[in-house]
Amino acid sequence: KIQPALSTRGWSVEVTCTRLLGVDRLTKLYWVLRIRRRSALIRLGLARSGLRFSFPLELWPETMGPVGVLDQAIFSLLYSLPPLCCRFGWLAYLSWSRRRAAKASKKTTAAASSSAAQQADGGAQEEGEEEDAAASAQNEQELARRTAAAEQRALLAGEAAKRRSTEAACNGLEIVRAFYGHPDAVRETSLPAGREDVIDVTDCLMAKVRNSSLQISSAPKSTLLGFYYASERPGDPGLSSSSAPPPAPTVLPILHVVYKFGGVEHSRSYQDTESFILP
Repeated sequence: KIQPALSTRGWSVEVTCTRLLGVDRLTKLYWVLRIRRRSALIRLGLARSGLRFSFPLELWPETMGPVGVLDQAIFSLLYSLPPLCCRFGWLAYLSWSRRRAAKASKKTTAAASSSAAQQADGGAQEEGEEEDAAASAQNEQELARRTAAAEQRALLAGEAAKRRSTEAACNGLEIVRAFYGHPDAVRETSLPAGREDVIDVTDCLMAKVRNSSLQISSAPKSTLLGFYYASERPGDPGLSSSSAPPPAPTVLPILHVVYKFGGVEHSRSYQDTESFILP
């Protein structure tokens, strides 16, 4: 911060630089350079919890006469040394941290490669057992994700009802119906029976409505609260319905929304990573 001033004693320029220290960011370090026509002063200070410590250093007393231009340049250079040293020190620390993280990553990669090579040397039976165990663990994880998403949708029902009541009172934005999943099923007027590749996310979207507006980012919609796409890994036992075979892995989910705004009903469909704002 630069503060020029003009008074009966002549002109003066005061430059102040501050920096917060510590994890709690409660300690403030500051240094001030004040140059007048006949004097120059550097004041170092430390403030914390209402306590202030100041250390003035007079560079040019008034008895020495006016401050020359060269002297002013030298004083400015001395003033800029502390922040420059702090900056270069911080950059050096970041560079050292990156090099250390890179070395650790190389060691981890080498260890993983060595472990993979040892596993490849095992017998065919051992590999089959490991694959079965991995598939079983993945199935359990997918089942846990689906269960967690269902619980999240149940928890959002109360907030959705509150938002719906508020929007209905002002004739604002109401989510009438929203299905997420396979493109062949999301445009139905009701949730298709016997299909696990499409879910009802009406309450999930309604709970996110604020001031008659809904904003969804370009992140995959399966990351939203209450969302889950059951066909991400087709063919797993316990995840797909026998009466409705799962789609091919290349089929990406979409979100179909039917909403009402100003008393008029509209419908829109969005890709999995497509951002949008309603209405």
